[in-house]
This record gives sequence, C-alpha cells and structure tokens, in this order.
Amino acid sequence: MIGTGTEVGKTIVAAALARALRRLGLSVGVFKPFASDPARRPDGRPFSTDAELLARAAAFEGGEPAARGQLFGAPLAPLAAARLEGRRVDLRPAVRRCRAIARRHDVTLVEGCGGWLVPLTERRTTADFFAALGAPILIVAPAGLGTLNHTLLTLADVRARGLRLIGVVLNRMQGGRPSLAERTNPPILSRFAGLPVWGPLPHRAALAGQRPDNVRLGDLPSLMPVARAVWRAIGT
Repeated sequence: MIGTGTEVGKTIVAAALARALRRLGLSVGVFKPFASDPARRPDGRPFSTDAELLARAAAFEGGEPAARGQLFGAPLAPLAAARLEGRRVDLRPAVRRCRAIARRHDVTLVEGCGGWLVPLTERRTTADFFAALGAPILIVAPAGLGTLNHTLLTLADVRARGLRLIGVVLNRMQGGRPSLAERTNPPILSRFAGLPVWGPLPHRAALAGQRPDNVRLGDLPSLMPVARAVWRAIGT
C-alpha cells in the first residue's frame, strides 16, 4: 500500500483494511519496512507509531517490533533520515522480511513511507522496493483539490514498472460538508485511471491529530469492499 504523498491517512486506511480482512476470516500480516515516525515508550525504547497501529489492527504476532523494519529518528525521507544517523537503508533484508511474513499469512499489507518516489537510498526509491516485491499496489490519496494530478502521476509510474494495481482509496482530510473537488474527483479519477475508486472515506474527528498508537480501533472506517477487492487480487 502506498500514498500519493505524506500525511494522506495511509496508516489509518491500512489499519482499517487489516481489520476488514480479519472480519473475512483471513490471517493478516503487516509490515512497515522503513519508518521515520519514532516515539518513545516509558522505558525509553523507540518504536514506530505506524507499525504499532498496524500490529494492533491485524492482531499481528510479535506486535510492533515484528511489524517494522528499519526505524529512523527524524521525520524525513529514509535517505535523509539515515544520513543524519550515519546509517544506510538496505532494501534486501526488508524484501526478505516481507516475503517471510507473506508465507505465514493469507494476506500481507506492506505500508510504504510517504509517496511513491520517496528516496530510500542514493539510487533507489519506494517504487523500486515495491517493484522488487512484485506485489499488487493499492493507492491512498487525499480526496480534495490537487489529487487528480498526483494520483494519475503515481498510477502512470506504477504501470510503467509493470506492477498490478488494485485501485485507489480516497480519504477526506477535513471535516464539514464535502467540497466541490471532493464530490467531483471520484468519477473523474475512475474514468482516467480505469480502476476502482473507493471513497471518499468520511473524515472522523476522533482520528484527526492523534498519534497512530493512540487511535482506537473502533473508530476506524469500514473498508469491507476494499478488503474483498484486495483478497481477490491476492488470491488469484
């Protein structure tokens, strides 16, 4: 699962999808291979808030430590965050971990970091990582103004790499009445993308502004139609 950019609700959508897949009776693996969203536990240990929510939503064995790969201390692209710490990002162990998790579960959700072309190393991006996996791609995008361009550009590059696409989930980033763009974007995007477009998901004030590790699972939106589509894509 990837986003058209950062802060588009990708982790919330991934967690909601994990819960929906579990309701279909499936075992769900989750993995956040590169995380730049650190927090501290009471004992001082760092952890990924995104991976924490994913692990809770999926009832993932091993919890947050097993649901994440490399963790960086700065909220930056992995390349930049790794440089600050004198470290480097290594895609190969992350790919191996993903495949090992996938072997143990009916469905495994892998959450990218930021947008599709976020740099991971001096030469590789998030796109290269997912290309190495060869997994079907689900895109999360904001529902409002500007999303047509960002989403269609992302779709074009995914297709150019020969990867399968499942569809697009549009997520409302603010409350109140839907804007004109939020009302008109879904049919236009569906027409140009030639893919299923779900949403816009309703904005939920209970989820806004919270750290993912503090989100209540009961507040997550229902994504049963998306879960069924994901299972069809994975199971065929």
